[in-house]
Amino acid sequence: MAPCALVPGGGSNNVPWNFTEGDGFKLHQAATKPFDPKCDGNPETLQHFLDAIQFRASACGLDIVLNVETGTSSRSDMRSLTSECGSIAHDNMIDHALTHQDQDDRKRQASQALITLLTQSLEPEVMDELKQKKTEHLCKVRINNVDTLREDGPSMLHSLICTVAVDTKSTISSILRMLTGPVMCDTMQEVDSNVQRFNKKINVHLVALRARRAEVPNIVPALFEACQSCDDTTFVDYMGRKEEQHEDNAITSFTNVDLMKIAHEKHKTLNDKKQWKKKTKKELDFIALKAKLAATRKRLTQNPAKPKESDRKAGPKNDGEWAWKSIAPRTGEARMKANKGKECIHCPHHGDTQWVLKVNRAGVEHATGCRAMKATQEQKAIALTAAASVDASSSAGSPGVTPAKKGKFVQAMTNLWEEEMSGMTLDDDGMPK
Repeated sequence: MAPCALVPGGGSNNVPWNFTEGDGFKLHQAATKPFDPKCDGNPETLQHFLDAIQFRASACGLDIVLNVETGTSSRSDMRSLTSECGSIAHDNMIDHALTHQDQDDRKRQASQALITLLTQSLEPEVMDELKQKKTEHLCKVRINNVDTLREDGPSMLHSLICTVAVDTKSTISSILRMLTGPVMCDTMQEVDSNVQRFNKKINVHLVALRARRAEVPNIVPALFEACQSCDDTTFVDYMGRKEEQHEDNAITSFTNVDLMKIAHEKHKTLNDKKQWKKKTKKELDFIALKAKLAATRKRLTQNPAKPKESDRKAGPKNDGEWAWKSIAPRTGEARMKANKGKECIHCPHHGDTQWVLKVNRAGVEHATGCRAMKATQEQKAIALTAAASVDASSSAGSPGVTPAKKGKFVQAMTNLWEEEMSGMTLDDDGMPK
């Protein structure tokens, strides 16, 4: 009666497989069939490749060489090469190779089959880089009183993992820093608010922690912060509601994996509906207001009204006997004075020229026809309207609009029109000179 085996390659480790014919030959073909796609050396896809290695090894009996002893003679500590490589040292791999490289059993066969599988499943560039570290895969054993170098499959896999991900000199503290809220928000912007790519990058850090047997922290608050820095209003609103449910204990169990899955599914749904990053009406109105403000600023600064023909002639300037026109009245002083038979009033909207004719040449009183004052009011109205739009967008959950940002924007708009008007000099009719 055949022995009970849970997988095709199962059975006693002391009984070698017959890879030369029959079922043993078929087993070798199945175990060493190359993966498609091949490993491209991308850290973001490394764990998927290692999972595939572990599954293939478990299905074909090669996993007998994937658990490495890292403990002492008095205390065993077996670690998985495909999930805990970061906590396995090179010396551990040498000791591991010595346990089977001088034997003719299934462990050595599994090691050699792993070499075949890796060699056929790596892109040429990755394989070339791995060849440069071949000395790390070699194990010196003594066979028939002769020292012999044999290449070891598990050591080759360990070297590959170190080359792609672990051997980056990253410390646990630096990895943990990448999982904080502000850095995650930067990561979200780096991937242009692509939630799928964002999740992959975060998973790389989590895998790196597990590979070092470090405790994976609760990053749910940081994930919520990153998701709400996204550039899609609908997505931000949705994640905001999820956060409220979490804070109100409406969702009792909420892990990092749960939140990343929910974010991925919502991102996919909006993409399928062609609604990802679609502008809302409030956002479109705000963009239009910004464009109007920019056009007004350009008109006032780059295209001032041309002076009249009469103004081109040499006339009085604000110096010499006309210097008084640039001096504003002090507190308590009169706001009206006569000069050469003409009444002048003080107008604060004219920059350097503080005194203008009470009634201009066209017979219009300056108090009702001051163009400088109207331009100031127009700029201020646009700025305040834009600020109100920001306030409405903020209340509606527009991405990235916080009270601090809103306040800064309102102040910037106010400073803009004040700066534009204070730096202009107008004539008696209120037109820019």
